[in-house]
Amino acid sequence: MSEIYGTYEFKHFANKGKIEKIKEVLKEYRKTAQDIANYLWMEFFRNGGRLPHKKKISVKHIQSKLSERYKYVCLWQVYGILESYISNLQRQFANVVWNSTLNRKDKLILLALNQRREWLKCNTDKVNIYNYGEVEVENIHRMLTKKIFKHLIDKNGKPSFKKISLHLDGKVFELLPKQQGKAESFDYWLKISTLEKGKPIYIPLRKNSYAESLEGKFLNFCQVVERNGKLEFRIVKELRKREYVPATDVIAIDLGLNPLFATDRGDLIR
Repeated sequence: MSEIYGTYEFKHFANKGKIEKIKEVLKEYRKTAQDIANYLWMEFFRNGGRLPHKKKISVKHIQSKLSERYKYVCLWQVYGILESYISNLQRQFANVVWNSTLNRKDKLILLALNQRREWLKCNTDKVNIYNYGEVEVENIHRMLTKKIFKHLIDKNGKPSFKKISLHLDGKVFELLPKQQGKAESFDYWLKISTLEKGKPIYIPLRKNSYAESLEGKFLNFCQVVERNGKLEFRIVKELRKREYVPATDVIAIDLGLNPLFATDRGDLIR
């Protein structure tokens, strides 16, 4: 079973000076995100349609006011957005091919190349496809694959990072509990790194009663979202999984047209 996470806004009481410092970070973060995206796109096309492996990426050459830690936090957010975008293009590619007038064999060859993500650089000479066995990949297949993929990029446009939020982890952010002798009327403090090295700021928060009531644990992960010029601070919580317990061991179903199902417990499902 996959993990379950929730994101919850906590009311903040940051003064104007602290808000301005966070907005300075956000502005630089967005600029850096676009620069990182441009670099990753360059690598994507250079590698024939594949993003570089996460462990092999370096963004030290990216010029930014952000610290190196901040740049890598930004990198993983950008990488995730691009990977999601490319996966969406892959699904669209399959739909375009299935709805085309190509014959079935050609469709299956193009779908095999799509599965391999060999849109821009195809080194595959043969593929195994259902009911046909091993078949040859011809130049027309390579040309069509590249043409369809580039069309989808032009149609969708590349993702923009002008308005992304801050997704901060433990490298640049820390959620601190109420501290003795320090504004005890607040329930939490967000410690967030700024553009000034060694000078983090502390954002006071009041607890979110609903989020507190849910079983689970808060993670050291924060989202800072800008809405209409105002900032929202959201904390991520890993929720406790609840085991499914069926209401009954056996149920009888009568299949019909209207309603579609009727159960022996009196439930009508249309």
